[in-house]
Amino acid sequence: MSEYNFNEQQDRAKFYGSKEWRGVNGVRRKRLELDNYECVWCKEQGKVTTANDGVLEVDHIYELEHYPKLALHIDNLRTLC
Repeated sequence: MSEYNFNEQQDRAKFYGSKEWRGVNGVRRKRLELDNYECVWCKEQGKVTTANDGVLEVDHIYELEHYPKLALHIDNLRTLC
């Protein structure tokens, strides 16, 4: 991921538009599938929140700016609403 400087908004936008992130086989979609398209925080509270209830986002647990090597690691991602 050295091609991106995640401290720069333009590079973050380029990353989030990349096929590695957003593509059909991108890590974003894989995380959504693993989390059954449900918010993991809501699920921990016994609620079910899906894309039908609001916007789901794939969040980096360890932020890109500080941990760029984890940008595409599936275990560093979670689905939130």
